[in-house]
Amino acid sequence: MIIKLPKRPDSIFNNEHLFNYLLDLERKQKLDILPANLMVYYVFSTFVNEVLNGGLTQYLTNSSKQTYIYLRQCGTLLNHDAFTPYVSRICDYFDSILPLDFDSDIDQVVTDQIDAFDNQFYEFDEKFDALKIAEQFYKNNYSIEKIDIPKIKEIESSSCKYFVAPKDLICRDVEEAIESFLKVLADFSEQRWTIELWNFFDTYRITASTYGKAVDLESVMLNWADSTYSFSGISNDGYIDRMKLSSGFEKISIMSGTDGISEYAVRISSSGFEKNEFKMKHQFVMAGRAYDQEISTISVGDMSHKKDPEKYYIIKNYLESHYKEYKNIETVFESGEY
Repeated sequence: MIIKLPKRPDSIFNNEHLFNYLLDLERKQKLDILPANLMVYYVFSTFVNEVLNGGLTQYLTNSSKQTYIYLRQCGTLLNHDAFTPYVSRICDYFDSILPLDFDSDIDQVVTDQIDAFDNQFYEFDEKFDALKIAEQFYKNNYSIEKIDIPKIKEIESSSCKYFVAPKDLICRDVEEAIESFLKVLADFSEQRWTIELWNFFDTYRITASTYGKAVDLESVMLNWADSTYSFSGISNDGYIDRMKLSSGFEKISIMSGTDGISEYAVRISSSGFEKNEFKMKHQFVMAGRAYDQEISTISVGDMSHKKDPEKYYIIKNYLESHYKEYKNIETVFESGEY
Protein backbone atom coordinates (compact mmCIF):
# COMPACT_ATOMS: atom_id res chain seq x y z
CA MET A 1 0.00 0.00 0.00
CA ILE A 2 1.06 3.59 -0.57
CA ILE A 3 1.44 5.53 2.69
CA LYS A 4 1.70 9.31 2.79
CA LEU A 5 4.21 10.32 5.42
CA PRO A 6 2.71 12.84 7.86
CA LYS A 7 4.18 16.33 8.10
CA ARG A 8 3.96 16.06 11.91
CA PRO A 9 6.11 13.09 12.97
CA ASP A 10 4.17 12.31 16.15
CA SER A 11 1.27 11.33 13.85
CA ILE A 12 3.31 8.32 12.75
CA PHE A 13 2.19 6.41 15.81
CA ASN A 14 -1.49 7.02 14.98
CA ASN A 15 -1.21 5.36 11.56
CA GLU A 16 -1.69 1.68 12.35
CA HIS A 17 -0.33 0.38 9.03
CA LEU A 18 2.76 2.56 9.14
CA PHE A 19 3.45 1.81 12.79
CA ASN A 20 3.10 -1.96 12.24
CA TYR A 21 5.53 -1.64 9.33
CA LEU A 22 8.07 0.17 11.53
CA LEU A 23 7.76 -2.50 14.21
CA ASP A 24 8.25 -5.20 11.58
CA LEU A 25 11.39 -3.49 10.26
CA GLU A 26 12.63 -3.13 13.84
CA ARG A 27 12.23 -6.86 14.45
CA LYS A 28 13.95 -7.68 11.14
CA GLN A 29 16.73 -5.13 11.75
CA LYS A 30 15.93 -3.30 8.51
CA LEU A 31 15.08 0.21 9.72
CA ASP A 32 17.85 1.63 7.53
CA ILE A 33 15.75 1.13 4.37
CA LEU A 34 13.50 3.99 5.55
CA PRO A 35 13.85 7.63 4.43
CA ALA A 36 16.52 9.17 6.65
CA ASN A 37 14.19 11.59 8.44
CA LEU A 38 11.76 8.79 9.36
CA MET A 39 14.51 6.43 10.52
CA VAL A 40 16.19 9.10 12.66
CA TYR A 41 12.91 10.23 14.21
CA TYR A 42 11.75 6.70 14.99
CA VAL A 43 15.09 5.49 16.41
CA PHE A 44 15.96 8.64 18.35
CA SER A 45 12.47 9.23 19.75
CA THR A 46 12.36 5.57 20.86
CA PHE A 47 15.70 6.08 22.61
CA VAL A 48 14.58 9.34 24.22
CA ASN A 49 11.25 8.01 25.50
CA GLU A 50 12.83 4.90 27.02
CA VAL A 51 15.61 6.83 28.76
CA LEU A 52 13.14 9.40 30.08
CA ASN A 53 10.98 6.63 31.52
CA GLY A 54 13.64 4.35 32.96
CA GLY A 55 17.12 5.34 31.94
CA LEU A 56 19.53 3.55 29.63
CA THR A 57 18.87 0.31 31.50
CA GLN A 58 15.25 0.38 30.33
CA TYR A 59 16.31 1.23 26.77
CA LEU A 60 18.65 -1.76 26.66
CA THR A 61 16.23 -4.27 28.23
CA ASN A 62 12.94 -3.50 26.47
CA SER A 63 12.23 -4.32 22.82
CA SER A 64 13.65 -0.85 22.13
CA LYS A 65 17.13 -2.40 22.29
CA GLN A 66 16.52 -3.60 18.73
CA THR A 67 16.99 0.01 17.56
CA TYR A 68 20.43 0.25 19.19
CA ILE A 69 22.33 -0.80 16.05
CA TYR A 70 21.07 2.39 14.34
CA LEU A 71 21.58 4.74 17.28
CA ARG A 72 25.10 5.90 16.39
CA GLN A 73 24.15 6.53 12.76
CA CYS A 74 21.07 8.50 13.81
CA GLY A 75 23.02 10.52 16.33
CA THR A 76 25.49 11.46 13.59
CA LEU A 77 22.71 12.46 11.19
CA LEU A 78 21.13 14.67 13.88
CA ASN A 79 24.33 16.72 13.87
CA HIS A 80 23.47 18.31 17.21
CA ASP A 81 26.19 19.99 19.28
CA ALA A 82 25.26 18.15 22.48
CA PHE A 83 23.39 14.96 21.55
CA THR A 84 25.58 13.83 18.63
CA PRO A 85 28.78 13.53 20.73
CA TYR A 86 26.73 12.18 23.65
CA VAL A 87 25.32 9.35 21.52
CA SER A 88 28.80 8.58 20.17
CA ARG A 89 30.18 8.31 23.71
CA ILE A 90 27.50 5.94 24.96
CA CYS A 91 27.76 3.79 21.81
CA ASP A 92 31.54 3.60 22.20
CA TYR A 93 31.06 2.48 25.78
CA PHE A 94 28.29 -0.05 25.22
CA ASP A 95 29.89 -1.49 22.09
CA SER A 96 32.85 -2.40 24.30
CA ILE A 97 30.82 -4.20 26.98
CA LEU A 98 27.64 -5.53 25.33
CA PRO A 99 25.84 -7.81 25.77
CA LEU A 100 24.87 -6.92 29.31
CA ASP A 101 22.87 -9.35 31.42
CA PHE A 102 20.64 -7.04 33.44
CA ASP A 103 19.03 -10.03 35.15
CA SER A 104 22.26 -10.72 37.03
CA ASP A 105 24.50 -8.49 39.12
CA ILE A 106 26.24 -5.87 37.00
CA ASP A 107 29.66 -4.60 37.91
CA GLN A 108 29.41 -1.48 40.07
CA VAL A 109 31.72 0.38 37.70
CA VAL A 110 29.27 -0.26 34.84
CA THR A 111 26.31 0.74 37.00
CA ASP A 112 28.01 4.00 37.96
CA GLN A 113 28.81 4.77 34.34
CA ILE A 114 25.22 4.13 33.26
CA ASP A 115 23.99 6.43 36.03
CA ALA A 116 26.41 9.11 34.84
CA PHE A 117 25.18 8.76 31.26
CA ASP A 118 21.57 9.00 32.45
CA ASN A 119 22.24 12.17 34.42
CA GLN A 120 24.02 13.73 31.47
CA PHE A 121 21.08 12.90 29.22
CA TYR A 122 18.61 14.51 31.62
CA GLU A 123 20.73 17.66 31.73
CA PHE A 124 20.85 17.88 27.94
CA ASP A 125 17.14 17.13 27.61
CA GLU A 126 16.20 19.86 30.08
CA LYS A 127 18.33 22.32 28.16
CA PHE A 128 17.55 21.34 24.54
CA ASP A 129 14.41 19.07 24.59
CA ALA A 130 15.50 15.90 22.80
CA LEU A 131 12.09 15.09 21.30
CA LYS A 132 11.80 18.55 19.75
CA ILE A 133 15.25 18.08 18.20
CA ALA A 134 14.11 14.80 16.64
CA GLU A 135 10.87 16.41 15.44
CA GLN A 136 12.72 19.35 13.89
CA PHE A 137 15.14 17.01 12.10
CA TYR A 138 12.20 15.11 10.63
CA LYS A 139 10.57 18.31 9.36
CA ASN A 140 13.81 19.83 8.04
CA ASN A 141 14.64 16.66 6.09
CA TYR A 142 11.16 15.88 4.79
CA SER A 143 12.04 14.98 1.19
CA ILE A 144 9.93 11.88 0.47
CA GLU A 145 6.17 12.31 0.77
CA LYS A 146 5.02 8.74 0.09
CA ILE A 147 6.42 5.26 0.61
CA ASP A 148 5.22 1.91 -0.68
CA ILE A 149 4.91 -0.61 2.14
CA PRO A 150 3.58 -4.14 2.55
CA LYS A 151 0.50 -4.60 4.67
CA ILE A 152 1.77 -5.98 7.97
CA LYS A 153 -0.38 -8.00 10.33
CA GLU A 154 0.05 -6.82 13.89
CA ILE A 155 1.40 -9.48 16.22
CA GLU A 156 -1.06 -10.82 18.78
CA SER A 157 -0.62 -9.52 22.32
CA SER A 158 -2.68 -8.69 25.38
CA SER A 159 -3.98 -5.63 23.47
CA CYS A 160 -4.37 -7.22 20.02
CA LYS A 161 -6.22 -10.42 19.24
CA TYR A 162 -7.72 -12.09 16.15
CA PHE A 163 -10.62 -14.46 15.74
CA VAL A 164 -12.39 -16.13 12.82
CA ALA A 165 -16.18 -16.14 12.74
CA PRO A 166 -17.62 -19.51 11.66
CA LYS A 167 -19.13 -19.40 8.19
CA ASP A 168 -22.61 -20.28 9.45
CA LEU A 169 -22.52 -17.33 11.90
CA ILE A 170 -21.80 -14.65 9.31
CA CYS A 171 -24.60 -12.09 9.39
CA ARG A 172 -26.96 -12.24 6.40
CA ASP A 173 -28.90 -8.97 6.53
CA VAL A 174 -29.36 -5.73 8.46
CA GLU A 175 -32.25 -6.99 10.62
CA GLU A 176 -30.15 -9.93 11.78
CA ALA A 177 -27.29 -7.52 12.53
CA ILE A 178 -29.41 -5.15 14.61
CA GLU A 179 -31.09 -8.04 16.42
CA SER A 180 -27.60 -9.26 17.38
CA PHE A 181 -26.74 -5.76 18.60
CA LEU A 182 -29.74 -5.78 20.97
CA LYS A 183 -28.93 -9.28 22.20
CA VAL A 184 -25.31 -8.37 22.90
CA LEU A 185 -26.51 -5.37 24.93
CA ALA A 186 -28.85 -7.66 26.83
CA ASP A 187 -25.97 -10.04 27.59
CA PHE A 188 -24.18 -7.17 29.34
CA SER A 189 -26.89 -7.57 31.92
CA GLU A 190 -25.31 -5.47 34.70
CA GLN A 191 -25.65 -2.35 32.54
CA ARG A 192 -28.77 -0.40 31.62
CA TRP A 193 -28.61 0.93 28.08
CA THR A 194 -29.93 3.96 26.23
CA ILE A 195 -29.69 3.64 22.45
CA GLU A 196 -29.06 6.69 20.28
CA LEU A 197 -29.29 6.88 16.49
CA TRP A 198 -26.71 9.64 16.03
CA ASN A 199 -26.77 11.53 12.74
CA PHE A 200 -24.39 13.97 11.15
CA PHE A 201 -25.85 14.75 7.74
CA ASP A 202 -24.93 11.73 5.54
CA THR A 203 -23.25 9.77 8.33
CA TYR A 204 -24.93 7.91 11.16
CA ARG A 205 -24.06 5.39 13.84
CA ILE A 206 -25.84 3.46 16.58
CA THR A 207 -24.56 4.10 20.09
CA ALA A 208 -25.72 2.45 23.29
CA SER A 209 -24.68 4.26 26.50
CA THR A 210 -24.71 3.26 30.15
CA TYR A 211 -23.77 5.02 33.38
CA GLY A 212 -22.87 3.71 36.81
CA LYS A 213 -21.06 0.47 35.95
CA ALA A 214 -18.63 0.19 33.05
CA VAL A 215 -18.14 -2.82 30.80
CA ASP A 216 -14.93 -4.65 31.73
CA LEU A 217 -12.77 -4.30 28.61
CA GLU A 218 -10.24 -6.91 29.72
CA SER A 219 -13.08 -9.40 29.96
CA VAL A 220 -14.22 -8.38 26.46
CA MET A 221 -10.74 -9.02 25.07
CA LEU A 222 -10.52 -12.37 26.82
CA ASN A 223 -14.02 -13.72 26.17
CA TRP A 224 -15.54 -12.11 23.05
CA ALA A 225 -14.53 -15.01 20.80
CA ASP A 226 -15.03 -17.74 23.42
CA SER A 227 -17.86 -19.95 22.19
CA THR A 228 -18.65 -21.10 25.74
CA TYR A 229 -18.88 -17.67 27.37
CA SER A 230 -21.71 -15.29 28.11
CA PHE A 231 -21.17 -11.94 29.85
CA SER A 232 -24.40 -12.34 31.78
CA GLY A 233 -23.33 -15.73 33.13
CA ILE A 234 -26.51 -17.24 31.76
CA SER A 235 -26.41 -20.09 29.27
CA ASN A 236 -27.53 -18.49 26.02
CA ASP A 237 -26.45 -17.75 22.46
CA GLY A 238 -24.09 -14.93 23.42
CA TYR A 239 -21.26 -16.21 21.23
CA ILE A 240 -23.57 -16.54 18.21
CA ASP A 241 -24.78 -12.96 18.68
CA ARG A 242 -21.23 -11.61 19.05
CA MET A 243 -20.10 -13.31 15.85
CA LYS A 244 -23.11 -12.02 13.92
CA LEU A 245 -22.60 -8.53 15.31
CA SER A 246 -18.89 -8.59 14.36
CA SER A 247 -19.71 -9.51 10.78
CA GLY A 248 -22.85 -7.37 10.53
CA PHE A 249 -21.15 -3.98 10.87
CA GLU A 250 -17.82 -2.70 9.58
CA LYS A 251 -16.73 -1.28 12.93
CA ILE A 252 -17.65 -1.97 16.53
CA SER A 253 -16.35 0.14 19.42
CA ILE A 254 -16.77 -0.81 23.07
CA MET A 255 -15.57 2.06 25.23
CA SER A 256 -15.30 2.35 29.02
CA GLY A 257 -14.19 4.90 31.58
CA THR A 258 -13.70 4.10 35.25
CA ASP A 259 -11.32 6.67 36.77
CA GLY A 260 -13.23 9.89 36.11
CA ILE A 261 -11.00 11.21 33.33
CA SER A 262 -9.59 8.47 31.03
CA GLU A 263 -11.40 6.38 28.44
CA TYR A 264 -10.29 3.15 26.77
CA ALA A 265 -11.86 1.11 24.00
CA VAL A 266 -11.89 -2.27 22.34
CA ARG A 267 -12.28 -1.85 18.57
CA ILE A 268 -13.48 -4.76 16.45
CA SER A 269 -13.23 -4.80 12.67
CA SER A 270 -12.25 -7.03 9.76
CA SER A 271 -8.54 -7.87 9.91
CA GLY A 272 -8.14 -7.52 6.13
CA PHE A 273 -6.10 -10.72 5.97
CA GLU A 274 -7.94 -14.04 6.30
CA LYS A 275 -11.54 -14.63 5.25
CA ASN A 276 -14.01 -13.93 8.07
CA GLU A 277 -11.10 -12.95 10.34
CA PHE A 278 -11.60 -10.06 12.76
CA LYS A 279 -9.19 -7.98 14.80
CA MET A 280 -9.77 -6.78 18.36
CA LYS A 281 -7.62 -3.89 19.58
CA HIS A 282 -7.62 -2.61 23.17
CA GLN A 283 -6.37 0.99 23.23
CA PHE A 284 -6.38 4.31 25.00
CA VAL A 285 -8.94 6.73 23.56
CA MET A 286 -8.77 10.03 25.44
CA ALA A 287 -8.26 11.85 28.71
CA GLY A 288 -9.54 15.16 29.97
CA ARG A 289 -13.32 14.84 29.63
CA ALA A 290 -14.33 14.52 33.27
CA TYR A 291 -17.19 12.21 34.34
CA ASP A 292 -18.52 11.53 37.83
CA GLN A 293 -19.45 7.86 37.47
CA GLU A 294 -18.32 4.87 35.44
CA ILE A 295 -19.36 5.04 31.78
CA SER A 296 -19.51 2.75 28.76
CA THR A 297 -20.69 2.97 25.17
CA ILE A 298 -21.06 0.34 22.48
CA SER A 299 -21.18 1.84 18.98
CA VAL A 300 -21.54 0.41 15.48
CA GLY A 301 -20.99 2.37 12.27
CA ASP A 302 -20.28 4.76 10.70
CA MET A 303 -22.85 4.23 7.95
CA SER A 304 -24.10 6.35 5.06
CA HIS A 305 -27.63 7.48 4.26
CA LYS A 306 -26.74 8.03 0.60
CA LYS A 307 -25.02 4.70 0.16
CA ASP A 308 -28.05 2.73 1.36
CA PRO A 309 -31.09 5.00 1.90
CA GLU A 310 -33.37 2.25 3.20
CA LYS A 311 -30.95 0.83 5.78
CA TYR A 312 -31.44 3.62 8.31
CA TYR A 313 -35.21 3.16 8.39
CA ILE A 314 -34.91 -0.61 8.71
CA ILE A 315 -32.60 -0.11 11.70
CA LYS A 316 -34.80 2.61 13.23
CA ASN A 317 -38.01 0.63 12.87
CA TYR A 318 -36.45 -2.57 14.20
CA LEU A 319 -34.97 -0.83 17.24
CA GLU A 320 -38.20 0.97 18.10
CA SER A 321 -40.24 -2.20 17.64
CA HIS A 322 -38.04 -4.59 19.62
CA TYR A 323 -35.96 -2.78 22.26
CA LYS A 324 -38.65 -3.23 24.92
CA GLU A 325 -38.16 -7.00 24.67
CA TYR A 326 -34.91 -6.56 26.62
CA LYS A 327 -35.33 -5.49 30.25
CA ASN A 328 -31.97 -3.64 30.49
CA ILE A 329 -32.57 -1.46 27.39
CA GLU A 330 -34.47 1.63 28.45
CA THR A 331 -35.10 3.73 25.34
CA VAL A 332 -34.22 4.52 21.73
CA PHE A 333 -33.98 8.05 20.31
CA GLU A 334 -32.64 9.97 17.31
CA SER A 335 -30.26 12.91 17.46
CA GLY A 336 -28.27 15.25 15.22
CA GLU A 337 -28.91 16.42 11.69
CA TYR A 338 -30.55 13.96 9.31
